Amino acid sequence: MGEKATILARRTKGAKGEASVTITITDAKKKTSRRKMAKFDAFEAAVSAVRKVERDALKKGWKKSAFKIKRDVKSRHGPH
Repeated sequence: MGEKATILARRTKGAKGEASVTITITDAKKKTSRRKMAKFDAFEAAVSAVRKVERDALKKGWKKSAFKIKRDVKSRHGPH
């Protein structure tokens, strides 16, 4: 198995609605390196950035093996 990339959009604990995108690369020896790509004013903007990174990675020869969406705690209980 070669390298594995995990691209994650997550809501931050800062101001309301902010989010960040993090990319983690795991090599064949299970060594990881992580970098925060960017911060966004809205979670939807972070999700759009993840989709763009995904498209670019596919064009560069990466293979898509899984796509998972997890709801955050706030969305499980409806709007606050």
